[in-house]
Parts: sequence; C-alpha cells; structure tokens
Amino acid sequence: MRGNYKVSFCGLLLLVLLLSACNKQKGVAKLEMDVLSEEFSDVDIKELQPVDTLYSFSRDYPVRVEKCGDKLVLLFAQQDTVIKIMDLNSREIRPLAIKGNGPNDVLSPSFFNNHYVSADGGLNLYDGNLNEIVSVYADSLKLRKTRMPKILMREGSINYWGNTAVSYTLMKSDNLFNIIDIKANDKKAVAYPFELSEESVKMLKRFPTYLSSIINANRNKDRIVVSQYYFDMYYVYDFKGNLLKSVNLSGDVQDINEGIKKFFDLSPAGYIRYAPGYASGNGVYLRRLKEMPLADNRGYDTVESHIVKIGWDGEPQSIIHVPEGLNTFCVDEQDRFIAIINSTDNEGNEIFHLVRYE
Repeated sequence: MRGNYKVSFCGLLLLVLLLSACNKQKGVAKLEMDVLSEEFSDVDIKELQPVDTLYSFSRDYPVRVEKCGDKLVLLFAQQDTVIKIMDLNSREIRPLAIKGNGPNDVLSPSFFNNHYVSADGGLNLYDGNLNEIVSVYADSLKLRKTRMPKILMREGSINYWGNTAVSYTLMKSDNLFNIIDIKANDKKAVAYPFELSEESVKMLKRFPTYLSSIINANRNKDRIVVSQYYFDMYYVYDFKGNLLKSVNLSGDVQDINEGIKKFFDLSPAGYIRYAPGYASGNGVYLRRLKEMPLADNRGYDTVESHIVKIGWDGEPQSIIHVPEGLNTFCVDEQDRFIAIINSTDNEGNEIFHLVRYE
C-alpha cells in the first residue's frame, strides 16, 4: 500500500507540473508568434480580471476616462453633455460641461497625457478647437478656462506641467516630437531616429498623420516614451532630447521605409502598431495592436490587441491581454484598470460599460 501511494503521489505531482506547463504555454500561445519575439519570451503574460461594473451606458457614448481622487472624469462624444463626473463611492454621475462656445462650455476636450493636476486640485484638459486649457474640479463640480499658450496651439499628444510641455505638431512630419519651454516661448524639435527615402516622403504626402507620435512623459523620471501609431516601435528619450533606447517587440529589424511601403500596399502579413494607452508613476501602459488587410482591401482590421506595461526605462514588464471591446482605460494608484468596454444587446444597440479590473 505504501509503495502504491508513493507511485500515485509521483504521478499526481507529474500531472500537476504538466498542467502548469500547459497553462503557461496556453497563455503564451494567445500571442501570435510574430507579435512577440523570442527575446521577450520571459516577459510575464497576464489577463485582466473583472472586479465589478461601475456603470452601463445605453444612450451615452463615453470616449475617455480619468481618475481624480475618488471621482472619475468622463468625456463623451455625439451628445450635448461633453464632461461628466462620477463619484466612485455612490456611483452617481453628474453633468459638468456641455458642448458649445459659452463661458462654461467646451468643444473637444482632451486629457493631457501626463494627467496634470494643478496646485489647487484642478485636473487639467486642453480644448484644441477653442485653444483653451480647461481645469476640472471634480469635488465642487466646477471648471475654469484659461487661454492656451500660443506655442501649444496645433500641438497633439500633449504632456503639460504649466511652464513646460512635450508634444508633436499636428499634420506635420518634420520631426518626432517637441520639448517646449512655455515661459521662454521656445520649442526644441527632436528629429526622427531614422531617415525617410524620397519614395516614402512622396507616399506620406497622401497620409501626413502616418508618423504621428503617442507621447507619455514623466518629468520627475526625466523620461519621454514615444510610441508609433503605424509601426511596431517605441523610443525612450530624456528631457534633453537624447535617444536612450529603441524597442521593437516583434523582433524584426524595423526598416521604416519598407514598413511604409508594406502599409500602403496592404501587405497580406499586416502590421503591428500602437494606440493611445496610459501612463502613471509606475510606468507606461502601451496599447499594442496587430491589424490585417480587410477582404475587400479597403483598409485594415484589428486581429490582436494587448497592453504592454513598460518601466520608465523602457524595459517591458508584462504583456496584458485585454477584454474584447476595450476602447480606453485609466489606471488607479493600486494599478487597477478602469476601462470603457463596448458591446451590443440583442437588438444590436451599442452599450458601453465602465468596468473595473485588477
């Protein structure tokens, strides 16, 4: 009996080890081989686990969410009320600003990418159409508008600290990004870390936003992380504009000119790109997508989506699978995600859910 027990225990132990290995391999297998190279095979792969649904919107169209203390600031599109505040404790939602040109109205507010909160507790946004900076006071349900510094007009993906900013110039392809001294009215252009061929320059005239940057900056860390909308590369700079690191997670040698040609030719292999993600003091959450040409060759369709968490040094820390329908998200102080998820009901109506994950 003792001998049989020992064999059974060894067999059970082997079974547990095999299941563990299979589960780990199953998690890795969710990423296609060309999405993540062997070099990064030891990076942790995680899954977002839902904690609760904070709210569901059947008639509203939320497009951005940001945490501010025990409140959420929500931005909406395709409706009159553009900014709403949600209390995380009571889950009550209150309107704050409507769409218009009045003293307390806004047109197209965007969060600064570094989530700048001024000394008086106002969460700052910018409205590119009105050329204004909007300070939102979530507790008192008030907002204040000030004129945007002229040097920030026509800038996108803005990180802002009152006297300084990091951004790129909209509808231009002259350089990767700008480091701006607002007080001195000085803009330092940081050049691309690659050279474009004449053929690429001609093709990009048809699509001038191809080289647009997604910028996440941390002044305390002296780091600027720049990811690309249309190819699989991100870069790490310091605030002097020095390139410290470039990372291509799929392992291919990134020839920008070859990538541009493949993109416009609708290469059957598709391409990998980045979309706006989120940044906190703990690191940057890069939204990474793989897209393949549509059957009618009229564009691309997303076939793989995940979040890459990197430290401010640029090193990947984890790959996070995202739930289907994830549009945008923020991350709280405990690294819990609050995401806007869209779905459809039985009648085909679109519904948006505000879901908390860990």
